[in-house]
Amino acid sequence: QRINRLNGEKDALDVHAFDEQIRELDDKLEASEQVLAVKQQQQEQQGETITTLREDIERQAQQLDEHRTAVQNLRGRLSSLEALQQNVLSEASEELKHWLARNELSASRRLTEMLKVESGYEKAVEVVLSPLLEAYYSGDRALSASRLEEIGGQGVALIDNSPGAMVPDSPAGWRPLTEVVHAGFDLSALIGQVYLCEDGQELERRRPSLHAGQRLVSRDGLYAGANWLLQLGDEDEHSGLIQREQEIKQGRQELDRITEQAMLLKSRLDGDRERLQREEQQRDQAQRELQHLQREISEVNGQRAQRRARAEQVVNRLQTLEKEIGELQESVKELDSDLHETTHRRNSDLEQINAFDQQRVELEQQRDSLRAELEQAREGLHVSRDRQHQAQMRLQSLQSETSSTRFNLERIEQQSSQYRGRVEELKKAIDEAHQPLQDLEQALQQALSSRSGIEQLNASQDRITGLDNEQRRHDRLRNEQQLQVDGVRSQLEQHKMQKQELTVRRATIEEQLDKTEYTVEELQQQISAEANIGDWQQHLENLTRRINNLGPINLAAIDEYQEQSERKEYLDAQNEDLVSALTTLENAIKKIDKETRDRFKETFDHVNSRIQERFPKLFGGGQAHLELTEDDLLSTGVTIMARPPGKRVTSLQLLSGGEKALTAVALIFAIFELNPSPFCMLDEVDAPLDDANVGRFCAMVEEMSEAVQFIFITHNKITMELAMNLNGVTMHEPGVSRLVSVDIDEATALAEAG
Repeated sequence: QRINRLNGEKDALDVHAFDEQIRELDDKLEASEQVLAVKQQQQEQQGETITTLREDIERQAQQLDEHRTAVQNLRGRLSSLEALQQNVLSEASEELKHWLARNELSASRRLTEMLKVESGYEKAVEVVLSPLLEAYYSGDRALSASRLEEIGGQGVALIDNSPGAMVPDSPAGWRPLTEVVHAGFDLSALIGQVYLCEDGQELERRRPSLHAGQRLVSRDGLYAGANWLLQLGDEDEHSGLIQREQEIKQGRQELDRITEQAMLLKSRLDGDRERLQREEQQRDQAQRELQHLQREISEVNGQRAQRRARAEQVVNRLQTLEKEIGELQESVKELDSDLHETTHRRNSDLEQINAFDQQRVELEQQRDSLRAELEQAREGLHVSRDRQHQAQMRLQSLQSETSSTRFNLERIEQQSSQYRGRVEELKKAIDEAHQPLQDLEQALQQALSSRSGIEQLNASQDRITGLDNEQRRHDRLRNEQQLQVDGVRSQLEQHKMQKQELTVRRATIEEQLDKTEYTVEELQQQISAEANIGDWQQHLENLTRRINNLGPINLAAIDEYQEQSERKEYLDAQNEDLVSALTTLENAIKKIDKETRDRFKETFDHVNSRIQERFPKLFGGGQAHLELTEDDLLSTGVTIMARPPGKRVTSLQLLSGGEKALTAVALIFAIFELNPSPFCMLDEVDAPLDDANVGRFCAMVEEMSEAVQFIFITHNKITMELAMNLNGVTMHEPGVSRLVSVDIDEATALAEAG
């Protein structure tokens, strides 16, 4: 029955049942690994794109800050120039303002505002047109002297576009002033016969040849006629008026240009930030897909390992069943032979018992007949007692016969007891013949109990499989929670960046506030809760008008301005030096970071490829690779992912001591291949390894010894056989050590020669 059950179990086991599943899992694993490689390459490209975008955004943000700083500085400069220009061009009195309003000249432009002077000739135009620089342009309306009588002695200048008299042709080689100044109308009536000179010497040479009405002016502001000379001083109220106006116009154009560039840069920066956000979202999505794919690959590897382990279990079980069936068949043959011999002995013993029983029956019949005869003899003895004397001879004869008969009976009884003992022995032999059958039954019961143990082991293995599934579920939950933590960390980084931006803005506002000599607390106490920007802007304009109504500024401020300008130039030069040094330092840091990233990535890829080749050679299979813990190559860590053949390992701590040692050797050898050293020292690396692993370790050392010289400390004989030179320490005498060196090649040569 046991053999039949084992044969049934053997027929139920299919060795090739898992081959198709293993092939499907291999195909699925290969496809997943190909997709994983594509995903990893895409992720690397996205990482490079994100790095480039971040660098562009950082550069654009720096440029935008520079533009903002330039706009603020330019606005401050324009405000100062416009305030100074407005003070010079301000109206003298309210009466003059009313007169201008009545004559529709309040909105008229000043001549200074209309002039466009070629660079370098501002001072020449100022000295020629100094009386009319503040003049109002009336356009097509003709001017009348009667109108000026309405304002009495108020000073005012008016200009219209009436054509002047014909201007005679310029002398040969003389350049008229009208070529370097334009105002939107004909200026020939004002400066038609004014000619330019490069300097005072040229002016002195041409002066004697002047005709009536002709004038000369040099670039540095020397104005002359045939019999007069004029030069405006630096304190004159019209000094620098045109140059300031030109600077104001250029400043406004520059401000518009920089503002437009800043707006374009801001738009480009916002677009790059949105693109960066999209790229980061795509990278995060790709990272999640990559992790999901890695989990699938791990699950497929686990399933494939389970199928292979199950197939190996089936093969081992089949071998065990065949061996057990063979042993049981041999046992059955031996038991059949023993049973046949025991049955034959039992049958022969039964035949002897039957023969003894027949002999006993015959002897008992003889005994009974003898007893009957004895009774008859006893009766005859009683009858013939009276005849005792006559039959004494007969009596003695009968007594001797009786004695002989008694002796025979005793002998028969002894034989009968012997026969009974023999029967007991035969019964014991029969019982002993039944004992091997009972032993076989006990062995059968033990085998059945061992089968129940195997079934319990299978149940335990099912529970282990359930626990593995539960562990994988917990791993998935942990990965999901890790993704949530990464999202929260990303939001935290965004909040930190926003906080940093607000901090920078706050520092900028505080610096601007420090320049005003006010504090935030004072302003908060002074400003009411209902205050708004419009009211304060109106208040600022009122204060500006009141300041303008104060009249000319203090002339001593020019000297102070000169001192402060020199100080500002000195500080600007220092600032430029610092900015230049900072830029150089930042460029050097960026270059070092880039080179560090490139070299680290190159080193990491090389070591990773080499450890993937060395690990299977040392373990006789399996796989291992390196992973980065972070995306930033400057701050990331490196994790070793090792999976020996036939194991599903989630942590290096679960490896045995020998597996850890071989993993470390694979990593060290991979690093040595990247940058080989003259020699490598290995201190009892093979101590935790068994003979098979020591053989693979020695093969690896022998392969790499072509490029690296190995010095190893070992107690293993297999490793010692690999060495070319052996160095050991021995102690022949107590307390005295000696160094013993053996050259293996020389020793071999000596041994062969001997």
